[in-house]
Amino acid sequence: MQTSFSSATKLSEEHLYQYLLVVHPDSDVYEKIETEKQDFYNEYKEKIAIKTKPHITVANFLGNFYFLIFFVCRYQPAFMIIFF
Repeated sequence: MQTSFSSATKLSEEHLYQYLLVVHPDSDVYEKIETEKQDFYNEYKEKIAIKTKPHITVANFLGNFYFLIFFVCRYQPAFMIIFF
């Protein structure tokens, strides 16, 4: 599984952002979820079901970049950060 910050939406001029921390499942689980999402779309015609990629939401919170780093790091002994 891979953890990433799927989105950050700016909410105000005070540098507050809304963050969504997600985990992307491995390929086997990913394919199963994609199938379920397609079935859901076929049954209910809800476009968001096929628009979004399969993920598990870990956290959704408000803050700035420093808060974000603190939030992620506070319980982690050590890990590598990769910027895209």
